[in-house]
Amino acid sequence: MSEQLAGANNEPTRALIDLYTRWATSGAGLLITGNVMVDRTALSEPGQVVLADDSHLALFGSWASAARSGGSSVWMQINHAGRQMPRMMRHRSVAPSPVGLGPLFARPTEISLLDIRRLVHRYAHTAALAVRSGFDGVQIHGAHGYLISQFLSPAANQRTDAYGGSPERRRRFLIEVIHAVREAVGPGAAVAVKLNSGRGPKGQAEFDEVLDHVRALDGTPIDLLELSGGDFQSALMLGVQDRDGQPRRMDSQEGYFVGFAGSARAVFSKPLMVTGGFRSVPAIEATLASGVTDLIGLGRPLIEEPEFAHRILRGLAEGSASRAGSSQRSLVPGAPQAKGLLGGLAEIAWHTVRIWDLAHGQARSLGASSMLTTMRYLGVQLVQRLRLSGR
Repeated sequence: MSEQLAGANNEPTRALIDLYTRWATSGAGLLITGNVMVDRTALSEPGQVVLADDSHLALFGSWASAARSGGSSVWMQINHAGRQMPRMMRHRSVAPSPVGLGPLFARPTEISLLDIRRLVHRYAHTAALAVRSGFDGVQIHGAHGYLISQFLSPAANQRTDAYGGSPERRRRFLIEVIHAVREAVGPGAAVAVKLNSGRGPKGQAEFDEVLDHVRALDGTPIDLLELSGGDFQSALMLGVQDRDGQPRRMDSQEGYFVGFAGSARAVFSKPLMVTGGFRSVPAIEATLASGVTDLIGLGRPLIEEPEFAHRILRGLAEGSASRAGSSQRSLVPGAPQAKGLLGGLAEIAWHTVRIWDLAHGQARSLGASSMLTTMRYLGVQLVQRLRLSGR
């Protein structure tokens, strides 16, 4: 979840703190924040929080305290955009190789070996500051097409040095980040990784390679692995449809990545978490009972119903109001139909606006049309990008 609620200097705001005060009573045992970027010159969206020094550490402490106020743990998700930085942002983007994403994104510069070492340090420094400010741990974002995911991808990473060319070398950056972060936070804080799942039988080579990454991560000092999927190009985490109307889900209508999790479970001995598509209590219970995962991640259900997890635990809910009746329907009443990538992005806009409403204590915005909601989202983004470009 990318809240996009940072202040003018990318610091946590009162609205962001209030949002997590609300989610603190959700019933979730663990809250993982949206993107907190390790470098203020590498944002994937305007309005993202950055933790690169201790200039606003008291605000980060207030954020952590708010998230923990209901009894849950809270981990900070730390990230770097890499090439997924929109062209309108004023900074030069870097990536493992100079492979672009399309006209909306600037062609990245290949990152040097010296800058790779500096970035490993940035991840570790941000993690240390997060724990110092009161977070119980950090999650290293290695999914959804961001920088670490770019290093792992044979399409995005065309290097021929120690950081590319084979699966072992492509994951070297991630492994170095993990060890640096662990050293920075010590043994008492949690360290997790978020990773994209393999696509399955139609992409068997990718499936096998990601499974190899999972096997390698089992030997690192992480405490949990979260499986998700998708990026700015495919948006698999949305369960969006192809142009022919067929759902692009990994497995079933609920639990998009459960199939891959079953394979990952066989090679990963530590706690495993699966996120994506869970809407009903029976599906959640069946997945947990199967033993393929230890934790279930919820995103959009907690946007539409902030107390959903609490209601599940009290036996008062069988499903979320955000559950779709079929793969052809939208996920919430009035939300855009998720057809193709544009439909998926419209759905992101819808739920981001809902996050903003929650943060400001406003009522559900389900009465607004998807077009008006998307226009509001794009308008806020435009203003933020113009502010950034004018600095």
